[in-house]
Amino acid sequence: MIELKRYLIKEHVGWFKSREAYDIINPETGKTVGIARETTPGWVFGAKSIMGRKKLPMRITVSETESGPALFEIRRGFTLMREKVGVYVEGKQVGSFKRKMLSLGGGFHVLDATGTKVADVSGNWSGGTYRFLDREGNEIGVVTRKWAGVGKELFTAADNYMISISDAGASQASANMLLLAAGLAVDIIYKV
Repeated sequence: MIELKRYLIKEHVGWFKSREAYDIINPETGKTVGIARETTPGWVFGAKSIMGRKKLPMRITVSETESGPALFEIRRGFTLMREKVGVYVEGKQVGSFKRKMLSLGGGFHVLDATGTKVADVSGNWSGGTYRFLDREGNEIGVVTRKWAGVGKELFTAADNYMISISDAGASQASANMLLLAAGLAVDIIYKV
């Protein structure tokens, strides 16, 4: 799944859902190639009515199948102002996204395991497109919010995202995983 250059992330719709869930689809074939499920501890759901969901920890596990092993996890701890979302492989942090303090279109810094900034994700003014830029400012991928239809758009908060990885991004070993994580982080940081 990690070797693809394009992904469609479809958030599951639910009227009273307590956990986030996403299908990861190969847009070329229309087949589901992965699943992202919230695996946040149960005590968080009791606290969300008091504190609000955006301030509480969240954990998303990404795997190829429902019962398959985790490819990676996305974790957000308690937040006050600047969300930080970590990306973990086999329990070891391989990178993170830290929300930019002042950004008209939204965006976040991409940090490596040591906390060094290695790239940026920058949003446009409408929050519908996020560009993944390397240190030199070259675009290595794009995360775009997709129209989901009138019924879904008007009556739910579920979103769809298209992730496209450029040839420059595909040549970097960890770019695919981080771009896939960035697509999910856009929803975790800005939408949940």
